[in-house]
Amino acid sequence: MLAISALCATVAIQAKAENLVSSDVVGYNTTAVKGGRMNLLCVSWETVGNTEGKATLNDVMDTSLLTSYSADGETAGDYIDTWDMENGNWGPRYFYVDQAVAWEDAAYADTWTDDSLVPCNPAVEPGSAFWLYSNKDIASFSFRGQVMTDGTAYTLTAGRMNLCANPYPMVLNLNDKNQVTLTGKTSYSADGETAGDYIDTWDLAAGNWGPRYFYVDQAVAWEDAAYADTWTDDSLVPVASTALPVGAGFWYNAKAPVTLTFTSPITK
Repeated sequence: MLAISALCATVAIQAKAENLVSSDVVGYNTTAVKGGRMNLLCVSWETVGNTEGKATLNDVMDTSLLTSYSADGETAGDYIDTWDMENGNWGPRYFYVDQAVAWEDAAYADTWTDDSLVPCNPAVEPGSAFWLYSNKDIASFSFRGQVMTDGTAYTLTAGRMNLCANPYPMVLNLNDKNQVTLTGKTSYSADGETAGDYIDTWDLAAGNWGPRYFYVDQAVAWEDAAYADTWTDDSLVPVASTALPVGAGFWYNAKAPVTLTFTSPITK
């Protein structure tokens, strides 16, 4: 598995959200966050009245249980590392502050700042993922806003890892054509000579890497229909579901360009 520290140099994504349609569902997405470590989460919502196809962290994230940076710099708070989808590298780091009294400035009340601790209203793409560092365990960390119902598509860059997200308020199964379609996938071969696409997942509960899934489309070679257009575990045994959790991101290694499209309406 890739170490988090190595991801900066090895991971890139190009993503595009098209024809976003929303239903007015608020606070549908909750997940547990582990303290003292990074947590791979995803943006599976957009804000009400959003005209640019982006969600703002100030508006949609429940910050009531986050730890604030202090004005005197003695207390380190929680922060977020984002991914620049267009350029394929790490984007801005945002810090959480709730120190209006200490700073004598209302702009520092329950907000995010840039790396100079200047208040800002960071925007992130719907259907994208990010890493949250939390100083403490949060049993129920929630997002609010509108649910994206249709039309999110990714173009995954070949020859590298791509950071994707589960935009559904339910488990994502990449074998379920009613949830998602993937065109351009490369299959592992039965003889092991050809390496195909694979996915690295993150275990939110344990705070470490989860299962790795491999794509195969080799029913003839394996003489088994179970190997037709499916995902397998790390022993190349077909799985019924990839079971990618709600509110989580995942890394997709594409051997050739792949288009990932979420195909069914997303409803609570």
